[in-house]
Amino acid sequence: MGLAYAVLAALSDRYFYSDPARFLAFWLPAGFTLALLLRTPTRSWPVWLVTIFISETLIELLLHGRPVQLAVAWAVSNCLEPLLGASLLRAVLRRPMTLSHPREVLALVGLGALLPAMVSGLLAGAAAARWLAPDVPFLTWWTSWWLGDALGVVLMGPFFLTAFPIPRLRFWRRVESVVLMLLLAVLSQWVFSIPSVPGTRGPLPTVFIVLYAAFGFFVWAALRFGVPGVSTATGVLALIAGWNAGRGLGPFQHNAATPHEALVATQALLAVLGILTLMLASALRERRRVERGQRLLADASVILAESLDDKALVRVAKRMVPELADACVLSLRHGGPRDLIPVGVAGEPAALDWLLPMRPPAPRQTMTAAAAATASPRDGAQLTLPLDSQGRVLGQLTLFRTRAGRTFEREDHALAEELAHRCSLMIERAQLHDQLKDAVRSARESLAQLDTVLQTALIGFAFFDSDLKCQRANDAFLRLLGLGEARPAERLAEDLCSDLAPLLRRTLQLGEPVKERELERRSFGEERHLLASAFPVRSAAGRAPFGAGVLLHDVTDRKRVERVHTRLLREARTAIRARDEFLTLAAHELKTPLTPLAIRLESLAGRLRSDHPDEARTLEGLRGHVRRLQRLIEHLLEAAQVDTGRLSIRLAPVPLHALVHAIASSFPRNGTSHVLKLETGGSEAWVLGDRFRLEEVLLTLLENAVKYSPEGGTLRVNLDVAGDEVQVSVSDPGVGIPPEQRGHVFDRYFRASNAPVHAYGGLGLGLYLCRNILESHGGRIWLESEVGQGSTFTFALPLLRATKAPPEHEPAEAHWAS
Repeated sequence: MGLAYAVLAALSDRYFYSDPARFLAFWLPAGFTLALLLRTPTRSWPVWLVTIFISETLIELLLHGRPVQLAVAWAVSNCLEPLLGASLLRAVLRRPMTLSHPREVLALVGLGALLPAMVSGLLAGAAAARWLAPDVPFLTWWTSWWLGDALGVVLMGPFFLTAFPIPRLRFWRRVESVVLMLLLAVLSQWVFSIPSVPGTRGPLPTVFIVLYAAFGFFVWAALRFGVPGVSTATGVLALIAGWNAGRGLGPFQHNAATPHEALVATQALLAVLGILTLMLASALRERRRVERGQRLLADASVILAESLDDKALVRVAKRMVPELADACVLSLRHGGPRDLIPVGVAGEPAALDWLLPMRPPAPRQTMTAAAAATASPRDGAQLTLPLDSQGRVLGQLTLFRTRAGRTFEREDHALAEELAHRCSLMIERAQLHDQLKDAVRSARESLAQLDTVLQTALIGFAFFDSDLKCQRANDAFLRLLGLGEARPAERLAEDLCSDLAPLLRRTLQLGEPVKERELERRSFGEERHLLASAFPVRSAAGRAPFGAGVLLHDVTDRKRVERVHTRLLREARTAIRARDEFLTLAAHELKTPLTPLAIRLESLAGRLRSDHPDEARTLEGLRGHVRRLQRLIEHLLEAAQVDTGRLSIRLAPVPLHALVHAIASSFPRNGTSHVLKLETGGSEAWVLGDRFRLEEVLLTLLENAVKYSPEGGTLRVNLDVAGDEVQVSVSDPGVGIPPEQRGHVFDRYFRASNAPVHAYGGLGLGLYLCRNILESHGGRIWLESEVGQGSTFTFALPLLRATKAPPEHEPAEAHWAS
């Protein structure tokens, strides 16, 4: 790069230098250094700037022998100028400089040429006015530097920005370009090599006509070869014009003009011609790019609209090559976001070798971000875009350009994004089409199944519109209404069954189902009972119903069964009532002789207790049997009272602690050896209840505990206050109750399967009465039991109030033994 800079600088000093005025026509390295910085990454700029500084310093010192101060000042100016221009262009354009848009040409002229040359000319002009030619004014030096460097950027900058890599042209296009440049060179040499003749006008008018007619060659270059052609043609004209102007030749070197004025005129001509033709070429390129993009989008839209399968993606990929890229791969997502299957593949084999097999794509958040072109190991450019719809990744579009320096510009990004969007719409449309086909097939299958169910169902179905016209009915509906084979379509509900019309109208008015209205119909000479239910029929939006449906169910057999059940229930209730009356009467008749018998046995026991202890013990056993018989009779009477709702409950405050202690201390000790352990709290718990009934509950639980426990077993009675209720539990180590029978333990006449009557006795009424007595007090009772481990019966009553703890009782442990 240093050698190239030195060569261009030497050419400028030797061939484009006006010795009488000591000014340059244009400075070739200005365009070269700006293009160098624009086409390289910023991290390499320090290397290029140091190279420029060293090259310029050595040229001024060794070749021209100028002072060190001047050489350093001009080297700093030549470094500052491209640095400022490249920084401004990158900051404003934010894209690679390709001169593909008129605004880029304007930015190159203003920000890359005029402004940086104006700034660097201040330092360079001041240094020249001090150390090179003090007799020349600073403004003249500054103007010469500014115009020479700005023109060097305008003339040489486009060439170095667009000429490399060299565009690929066909043979005849190459021949055409050579012919164009030769004609332009010949014409330029003829025009700018005319010597100045003092005092005569000579052929100058003809020369000027030919000179401005040369504009046609630039239009030719712009139309046929774009920006590279224009920049090359401008360079050819500039080199010839500048070389001749440095020798004092050309159409502007007439006797009335100074050398400096002639040089400025030549510079103005070259600047205007170069800028205008660059604008024309960039505008034409932009127009062609837009037209190609529109054609590509139109062709892709037609291809995607014609088909909904993968073949459309293959055709689109082939259409993108080579219009948009050298290789294209369209991939569809299969499974996870990293599972991509190439569907449409087209392009050069060298590029496809890089793209296939595809590298794992970036995660979803990276794919959905703004697409970026990244350099590949093959010095090309790759552009990857997601195919997504509503945040759901459908696939991926990958484009690749193999030529070095041919990057994806902003317009290419926009075009590729639009193509990716249209491919995404096509893929989504294809998926929706498949889903629609599946939905239609599923709907047809569902309708067929529904039609089969409607026609074969034993329940009658019919659908009516808002005018109560029948739209559809199954065979069961016709059979139940006795319509035979008649088709009810478009018939009014009143004509089919007069009882259906009010039911349907009410359903449509309320917008809610009307269930189980009984109808009586005579069908085929037989009285039938039908149960009709109507329901509104709405659309998927769920607004006002547009019709109603009817369900008919034949309940004739059920009516018959209900009549039989009613008769049997009535007879069963009569039998139960007769049984209860008999049991009540029998209980009264049995109770009457037992009362004097118990009194007589009590009297005899008192007489024999001291004189005949053996007979007294025998008599005591008889008294126990009598008491047991009395309890059974009382249970029968109380069960009858419960059934008739006449069980008397006299509520009063009852101290439950005292009641439990009293019953535990007076519990009958009829020859048992069980141990009773009583555990109660320290304070008295009061409940609102019937003392007699509560004693009966506790006695029943204790008797059952003794009955079903082995001799010598330990019984436990616990009393505890839990929140707003007091709980009393009776535990025994008895036989327990099987799990499947625990739900019936409080039923009337219930006997557990592991407690037969011949072994344990009893009528199964005790727990039944306990539950009813406790429920009458607002309480409850429950059971916890394990077979072979015993049972715990617990009842709870609402707590009335709590007082201080009663005096200490006797030890709660006692043995029941005679």
